[in-house]
Amino acid sequence: MQDRKRLSVTLNPGELLVQPAGWFQQVHALDSPNMSVSYFWRY
Repeated sequence: MQDRKRLSVTLNPGELLVQPAGWFQQVHALDSPNMSVSYFWRY
């Protein structure tokens, strides 16, 4: 198994994170309300 690197990002209100297809994610909300949307686009 390959070594995996972890990337930690903190988003501020109004910011958006777009990640490459195939990347796994784990989300922790630091405040409420919050929203997480996953959309899978097939080419």
